[in-house]
Amino acid sequence: MIHKLDDIPITTTFEQALQKLRIEEPEDIELVSKLFETARDIAKPKALYREAYVEEISGRNVRINGQDFESAVLAMQLKNIHRVFAYVCTCGTEVDDWSHIEKDYVVSLWLDMIKEMFLHEANAFFMNHLKMCGIYRALQE
Repeated sequence: MIHKLDDIPITTTFEQALQKLRIEEPEDIELVSKLFETARDIAKPKALYREAYVEEISGRNVRINGQDFESAVLAMQLKNIHRVFAYVCTCGTEVDDWSHIEKDYVVSLWLDMIKEMFLHEANAFFMNHLKMCGIYRALQE
């Protein structure tokens, strides 16, 4: 079963965004302030995940839920692991679609960095969700 988390709040502040973007010019700060507020209003971060089971590890080959993977690193990382969670997090298509309208390279870069901050929040929210469900601790053991 695929689980969807679509109620992920955005807690990143404008001050945090300014610090990450390293913007100091007053006119740029004013522009980014407006862009940040719009992006935050539009963004709908989401996460999808699915529990899966490691069925077999043989050398470089790993079988998870009937799907074969060839990777020595994956095989090593999953040694003695029986359950995994496949997941994807996104800042949301809403804010991504909106941001692609921008043609100015620098402004587009700022928007990408803001979306990245929202994405990190979605990932942290997802990891916290696993902890709250008691799953994350079990994964660490």
